[in-house]
Amino acid sequence: MSEVEIPESWREALEVVAREGGLYLVLGGTDTGKSTFCRLAVEAVRNAGKVAGLVDGDIGQSQYGLPGTVFGLRWEGEERRTVATFFVGTTSPREAALQCLAGICRVTAAVRGGAAHAVMVDTTGYVRGPGAIELKQAKVAALRPREGGVVLIQREGEAEPIVQAGARGGIRVLRLECPAAVVVRSREQRRERRRQRFARYFLKGRPHSFRCAEKRLYTGGLAAFETWLPRESGNLSAAERGLLLQQLLVRHPGLLVGLCDGSGELGGLGLLTVLDATSGQAEMFTPVEAGGYEGIQLGLIRLSRDGEEVGRVEGYGG
Repeated sequence: MSEVEIPESWREALEVVAREGGLYLVLGGTDTGKSTFCRLAVEAVRNAGKVAGLVDGDIGQSQYGLPGTVFGLRWEGEERRTVATFFVGTTSPREAALQCLAGICRVTAAVRGGAAHAVMVDTTGYVRGPGAIELKQAKVAALRPREGGVVLIQREGEAEPIVQAGARGGIRVLRLECPAAVVVRSREQRRERRRQRFARYFLKGRPHSFRCAEKRLYTGGLAAFETWLPRESGNLSAAERGLLLQQLLVRHPGLLVGLCDGSGELGGLGLLTVLDATSGQAEMFTPVEAGGYEGIQLGLIRLSRDGEEVGRVEGYGG
């Protein structure tokens, strides 16, 4: 979007962000300009000579991170630094509302911890229906953007139900229109964009083998695994962990997973496939070095190595 196409309401809001700073939770439907507004806000803050932060929480159409992750950045002068990442494991907030909320809260806290003048929190376009409203209201309640506010970018007031009951206690609401110049993408275009981002990430990937019992398994609380795998399977014996992972891979080869270090911090993504269930050997395809992770956090998406989504985990045995 060029400067000449920016609505006056946007210009005024960008001036507020640059001048007053604070935390801004940006809400709106799909293809309303949320990510563009966040980018322009970061530029305005930086042009004012101040530190800017951004939480890329749009797990389906991320701008800076990878699909299925929440990504936090901070700009100090000319330097852009990745501050924190969080693996949600799916591109649909409907499947992982609690994980989306946890990721937004954790990454926002990390980004704000660097004394940023203003932090923009970008979100998904999931705003319609009871589940969407509850999730977005929970984000407002958890983040409490008193020094800043909630930014609503709307076409026809579709995000109003979120703040009618969810933004209380002196939280400012900035209502902005959706610019006419915003490009509306089809579902196929959004899917292809995700495929390309995954493909670029896994372009430098290499396969390596490991014994299933050697790694800790994490479900992240995803409901699809709750009746099958404990949240922290490290309490199980090595043989039990290996058996559970074998069963998972037989049903869902190519599963997208987060690769964690010893403290549970995300270090990269990988694709899991079965090598030999009898021997307990599995294969990981990832650009992360074989010894660069200790834990595996399960996701809900199955991918080919060129980033194409080939299936999803719908539940136990699905």
